[in-house]
Amino acid sequence: MLLFSASTYSNSQLEVGDWDIDDDGRADALTDGLFFLRYTFGLRGDALISGLISSGSEYTTASDIERELALVYDASGDIDGDGNVDALTDGLLLLRYLFGLSGDTLTVGVVASNATRTTASELEGFISNLMPSAPYITLIGSAELAHEQATAYVDAGAVANDYADGSVEVSVSGSVDSDRAGVYVLTYTAVDSEGNEAKPVTRTVTVADTTPPVITLLGDATVEVDQNTSYTDAGATAVDAVDGVVDVVVTGSVDITTAGTYTLTYTATDSVGNIAEITRIVTVIKKIALSVESLTGNWRLTREAGALAVGPASDDLSWWSNNEIDVWRRACLFDDLYSFDQSGVFSQEMNSETWVETWQGVSTEGCGTPVSPHDGSLTDSTYTVGDSQITVDGVGAFLGIAKATNGAELGSLEDAVPASRTYDVIEFADDGLSMTIQIGVGNGVWQFKLSKYNGTDPVSALGTGIDKVLNIGEVIDFESDSADYGLTDFGGATSSIVVDPTDSSNKAVSITKNAGSDDWAGTSVASGSIFYPLTSSETGITVRVWSPAAGVQVKIKLEESGDTSKHVETDAITSVSSGWETLTFDFRNHSEGTPALNTSYVFDNLIIYMNYGVVGSDEVYYFDDIKFIGAVPLDVTASSLVGNWKMAPEAGAFSVGPNAGSVGQWYSSSASDVTTRSCFFDDLFIFGEDGSFIQELGSQTWIEKWQGASADGGECGLPVAPHNGSNTDATYVVSDENLIINGRGAHLGLAKVTNQGEFDSSSPPTVPSSITYSIVAFSSDGNNMTLQINYGAGVWQYKLVKTDDQPPTATISVGATAGRNEYVIDGVINKDLELLVGTTYTFTYPGNHPFRFSETFDGPFGGGIEYTTGVDKSQTGQRIIKLRVTSSTTNPLYYYCTLHANMSGRINFVASESSSTLMVEAESYSSSGDVGTENTSDSGGGQNVGWIDAGDWMEYSLSVETAGNYLVEYRVASQGGSEPGLNLKLNGTWVDSVVIPNTGGWQNWQTVTGRIITLESGTYTMRVEAASGSININWFSFAPTDAEADDPPEAIENSLTASSLVGDWKLAPVAKAMGVGPSPGSSSYWASGEETVTERPCLFDDVFRFGSGGAFFNVMGDETWLETWQSGSADGCGAPVSPHDGNASASYTFNESSKELVLDGLGAHLGLPKVTNQGELDSSNPPSVP
Repeated sequence: MLLFSASTYSNSQLEVGDWDIDDDGRADALTDGLFFLRYTFGLRGDALISGLISSGSEYTTASDIERELALVYDASGDIDGDGNVDALTDGLLLLRYLFGLSGDTLTVGVVASNATRTTASELEGFISNLMPSAPYITLIGSAELAHEQATAYVDAGAVANDYADGSVEVSVSGSVDSDRAGVYVLTYTAVDSEGNEAKPVTRTVTVADTTPPVITLLGDATVEVDQNTSYTDAGATAVDAVDGVVDVVVTGSVDITTAGTYTLTYTATDSVGNIAEITRIVTVIKKIALSVESLTGNWRLTREAGALAVGPASDDLSWWSNNEIDVWRRACLFDDLYSFDQSGVFSQEMNSETWVETWQGVSTEGCGTPVSPHDGSLTDSTYTVGDSQITVDGVGAFLGIAKATNGAELGSLEDAVPASRTYDVIEFADDGLSMTIQIGVGNGVWQFKLSKYNGTDPVSALGTGIDKVLNIGEVIDFESDSADYGLTDFGGATSSIVVDPTDSSNKAVSITKNAGSDDWAGTSVASGSIFYPLTSSETGITVRVWSPAAGVQVKIKLEESGDTSKHVETDAITSVSSGWETLTFDFRNHSEGTPALNTSYVFDNLIIYMNYGVVGSDEVYYFDDIKFIGAVPLDVTASSLVGNWKMAPEAGAFSVGPNAGSVGQWYSSSASDVTTRSCFFDDLFIFGEDGSFIQELGSQTWIEKWQGASADGGECGLPVAPHNGSNTDATYVVSDENLIINGRGAHLGLAKVTNQGEFDSSSPPTVPSSITYSIVAFSSDGNNMTLQINYGAGVWQYKLVKTDDQPPTATISVGATAGRNEYVIDGVINKDLELLVGTTYTFTYPGNHPFRFSETFDGPFGGGIEYTTGVDKSQTGQRIIKLRVTSSTTNPLYYYCTLHANMSGRINFVASESSSTLMVEAESYSSSGDVGTENTSDSGGGQNVGWIDAGDWMEYSLSVETAGNYLVEYRVASQGGSEPGLNLKLNGTWVDSVVIPNTGGWQNWQTVTGRIITLESGTYTMRVEAASGSININWFSFAPTDAEADDPPEAIENSLTASSLVGDWKLAPVAKAMGVGPSPGSSSYWASGEETVTERPCLFDDVFRFGSGGAFFNVMGDETWLETWQSGSADGCGAPVSPHDGNASASYTFNESSKELVLDGLGAHLGLPKVTNQGELDSSNPPSVP
């Protein structure tokens, strides 16, 4: 057993030593423990101490360490008491102990087999006897610190640990004066409970001023001043933390007479030499003043919105200004050059076109040949320049637009053109490259913005060339690194420009339709930056598309960025799976249920929807190369035309203008023409599979003065030869998007129009043997086409629709008397017949009496010959013969038997029957409320009226030739039905009303029968009023009938009073007890059915109680119908949820005049609790409970 004597800390060592080998005040595993381990392994010298000397070690040489190790090695190195000091037992035991291991983790595998100390407690006790007795101090932070003068010093301190006592308090002596530079020493000491003193530790703090002053510029760091003005520097201030305010020295200067960039440097130095520096950049701008020199060169209107503007005053140009697309539409104006020569000569260059207006003698304003004297043909024009004015001299010399002169606008070619014009220069750019000028014209002021032209135009990185318009052939290809393509996502789509997955040299737009994204998720492209110049004939855009599947609907929508209600959209379907294809989008074929193309809109936002109508599922699509192609190539052949066609029953069905791009400028048919010219709109043009062409005009068509009409504008009348459909040999050919009709009198549209001229002109052409029409539009479904015909002085346009309508036919059964050789028709022997022009009659006759026609009584038996015009004998073998009656058919005719004399009767032909069904196309209204039209899928084609809300109305002109009773019918479609539906008024009198059923869709058509009404001959103002909304209407009909007239509808008075409300009420246990739709009376969004009564019994047994004193109660019992927003789970019956549980007090008031019922009280409701006047409580942004 070793005995140790305790003593206070001194420089002498204990006789037997301790585990603090390097005498740094502590026994540490990574120094002392490794020293002992290496020593027991036999290492000496540098190999012993390498890497183990700590910064606080007293002993740092190998000889000192070896001496200390020898002392403890000899006295206490045999830790396990086996008689040997061994590295793998004693060395490892000490190392583990100093690392903090105890118990089995200390002893496992390292106790010698013949050891005398084998347990952990024995070994720990032996080792601990040699642990240092004094505490050990550890600095927090560095022992040497640099501290900035004039900043507070806070010492980090130190900690001390003692083997016996644990943590021991540390004392510090010395201080740091942070306001005075110098070196300061702090000493840390500690004493344990036995009086053992720790080895003192010091920290050296050097206080010094190393921070330069802070300089603050007075004024801006960058300054611009005009050349030859004056510049006074604002200066700067500097503050130092130690010295306070210090001086600032400025170097550099500004030469105000010379344009350029100048740097002023401000320097501040404190008392110890710390230097701060800051600079100011002063740019002297060369300001170019208005002068002959600065004006010299070519100028033109600036290619931007607002380059042209006019208003009542110089500071109010609110009457009109050009927009971006006008730069394109008026390109012939924006490329005009105004040249100012340094010699004072002024000239203009307009090339072959400029913008001309009606006052210059043209019919319509637009690009055209320049009109003298404003045609640039100046020979002696000059200009003068003042401080803020430019005067151009010379008759016809001008800037901006020709009509603007000082004091007035030119209104005709007869007006005197001034010899000079003076313009006020409102702004002349500092760089001399642009200016804004104004000219007062008496009652207003015109303003023009001009830019100097150097002969080249900047090209847009977006692909639109020198302007913002995507012209024909230009492409948005997404290849530019500098262009802002403005991709904006919505509905859950995510887009970005990426490398084409199939071509690393190409870029494309990737669109991910993320899982759960809306079915209308999409991406807009460069909104407001690119204009799409659609016209009536140039309506095509192509887009390259990559889709993961074929059959995917891709929609493109064009809209005005400033007014999204102005839009058009169309669709295309992919045909390639996981590959690129080019899709063509023709905006004449607008998407079902959306507005038709309106070319007056300024389309500057393109939106693309991938897999439209389908919720996203993380699928990825790509698109690229948006290209405006102008006119869409037509896919039309002769077989495409086979079938029956008629004029489209819509406004603009036929129109005329000076050229193909301006049809409608001179005249366009109105919607009311569909009714007033119904005899024209029911004409059929029949294209046969064999190339035959037949016109079926019925008993009446539209005839004009040149055909014998009495009315100046034309009228319905008997078709006039040869334009009456009597040519049965007419044919048609389709060639290069031209439709050629062969046959004298055969035509489409108006009979008067030929390629050689119009028949109603003063010098009409001869009736041609063929007419050529240009097919300018043909719908993808093959049911609509637009034709144009150039007649020399202008161009007519016709819109036609394919129809299921058939020409009028009738069958007449002809019998014969037994043995008497007499024909019998309708029981009458040899009956005289009255047949209607425009109808084809089929006669069936007995086999032994062949039936024929002749112009003479009894045919050949009376010396006449057989009549064959319009006669079809191809089925005489079946005892059938047909007679097609036109206005050219000989009147009268006779029928006869080819075998027997005296079997004959007379046939007279009449122009009209005594009465016929009156048809009114819904879209032919003369005036209306806020309704719209769209193409219909109903038989017969054309358009229907839609977007009908409660309170909307339409008015028509109804002409009745024959007095009598008529059955009213309505051709309607509705998603959900509508009640009370429609009211019909004639000359202000309410004559009919109908409830509209649920037809199952907006294009699922059903005929609804109304009342039988009595009509006198004459013209009525027909008004259809919507008592409820969500109705589509295709047509109305009035069919003559012998049945008695019905009683007119009577207004049902709402007799509900406050007293009659008193009592208990429930939802009616019937279908449509609840319904919701876009307008009153409509339940097109949803309606309860009969099954709902049994599915939701807890709702249909709820009581709504109106007390006699004005109190209101919701009585729900134990259960009512709960929805997800109330319960957090699926809809179903459950306990009522506050505040809609009937527990809150409530009242009601009822206005007997307006029939308005108001419930007051939190949670009080009728029907469903989610429905409030402010919105639905289960919406994404719910209102508060009212």
